[in-house]
Amino acid sequence: MKHATDHKTNQWLKTSGINPNYLITSSLLVLKAEKTANWLVQQGLINRSEEELMVMAFVNAAKHPKSRKFITDAQAYKVLNLGTKARRKFYKLKRTGK
Repeated sequence: MKHATDHKTNQWLKTSGINPNYLITSSLLVLKAEKTANWLVQQGLINRSEEELMVMAFVNAAKHPKSRKFITDAQAYKVLNLGTKARRKFYKLKRTGK
């Protein structure tokens, strides 16, 4: 039964945009930022091109093990702040229907 649970967990992590192999070696802040960045890309909530470039650079850095080591907390916080801003907009759009 444990194997089935692990498989479901790995599937959920992959749909969230997190590689299960990096789960133990990465900090929680980077994992949260990675999930937020993938959500932003999937929903298409990034309006300005510079923000889009920053998020895509973060996603690409998080995918590769060599560049993943060099992700700073400041980069992760930028992505998380952008995600908070986008969630507020998304909620407002859903609530008003405009």
